[in-house]
Amino acid sequence: MAHRLRIATAVYTIVTALGLAVAEQSSAEEVGVFGLFRVTDPAAYSTALDTFASSTAALGCVTRREGSLSSTQGPLALPSVNRFLLLNCKASLLAVPAGGTALKRLAQQVHDLVLLEGDTRWSGDDSPVAERAYLIKLSRFNNRMPGDRDAALASLGREAATLPH
Repeated sequence: MAHRLRIATAVYTIVTALGLAVAEQSSAEEVGVFGLFRVTDPAAYSTALDTFASSTAALGCVTRREGSLSSTQGPLALPSVNRFLLLNCKASLLAVPAGGTALKRLAQQVHDLVLLEGDTRWSGDDSPVAERAYLIKLSRFNNRMPGDRDAALASLGREAATLPH
């Protein structure tokens, strides 16, 4: 069984309906690491996640959110994923050998791991997250294209308004 680890370090924007923003690369205090992947063995994943959290905590990272994905849509060519993970780190996780090692260990227990790393602004709270639902928007837009970004967010807002609460 082949496991692939794909890492993207580029300008990106991630916006969720719950006030979390990972913004384009600038001078923020923390680095955000956002991962999408597919889990087929929940027990092995749970063990791997615990190991990953311990390894990354030693590198100054905190797991802010982790959970399941019920669906994806849009023009980005993402693999078939069913889980996500969001970390905040004091420095780049991808730039240190121990970070790469932790990610490789996680990649051995998941499939199609896709990672984004960049500056982050954490505006969420740290209260228990059980039973929460997240709307995660990945886009190519940035502050140089505010009209396109605003149109995409308005469209997303109209779609979200039709979902049961």
